[in-house]
Amino acid sequence: MPSRPGYGRTPVSTVGSAGAFADVTAALCAHLGITEVAAAVGVSGGGPTAVAMAARHPALVRRLILQSAVGPLPWPDRRTRLLAPIAFAAAAEPAAWTVIRLLMRHTPETGLRMLLHDLTLLPVRDVVAGLRPEDRARLVALFSRD
Repeated sequence: MPSRPGYGRTPVSTVGSAGAFADVTAALCAHLGITEVAAAVGVSGGGPTAVAMAARHPALVRRLILQSAVGPLPWPDRRTRLLAPIAFAAAAEPAAWTVIRLLMRHTPETGLRMLLHDLTLLPVRDVVAGLRPEDRARLVALFSRD
């Protein structure tokens, strides 16, 4: 699998943008006779290239997987970037998860809005309201677990 320019054995000079590298990668696939890939995977700084690959070559890419990927949006929001390292530091993390579990058990609507607000660009109330009952139940069960 090709790595983005500057990583692995892919020279930095290959191309100058994520979109251009996606096109080079699609051309490589065509040259090798690959007509479909299971996924474009973007890890960290490879996120923009994986997104470009999926967007520019949808007939080639079946899925897009992003893992801790760099993106164009300032995510998470400033408040989360400041508070998360405190709340999830080794000494505080057990208490943070206890609070989350209690919130999910006693006020699941509030808990779901809190947990999902950084995962969507849509109004989080609409996202939570649009959850299917079985999906809502799974999320509440997941985040209520000891």
